[in-house]
Amino acid sequence: MDTKEILGGQVLQAYCSCTVGMLGSCNHIAGVLFRIEEAVKTGQTRKSYTSKPCEWTVPKKQTKVKAGRVSDVLLKKTSLSKLEVDKEKENEKSMKRRNFTPLRSKQQ
Repeated sequence: MDTKEILGGQVLQAYCSCTVGMLGSCNHIAGVLFRIEEAVKTGQTRKSYTSKPCEWTVPKKQTKVKAGRVSDVLLKKTSLSKLEVDKEKENEKSMKRRNFTPLRSKQQ
């Protein structure tokens, strides 16, 4: 019987496809049993953190949001790292996209 301090178990049946394994006493079976024992001792058989259900961090302080009209909400796009140079490059790219044509000059 397994406990936290003492691990135990009993082999009820064993089979291997090698010649001696049909009797249930080959080195392959012993090797697998030793590997299982080592995995249990080192904790490799415990469930991984990704196997558990999601546990989200619960905020300590809840913020209260007052109900209001949608027309009263101010929506605005912010750009924290955009410089004037970046805006010029974006304008240039958008112009190239608008003016792009897959046709050759003879086909135009």
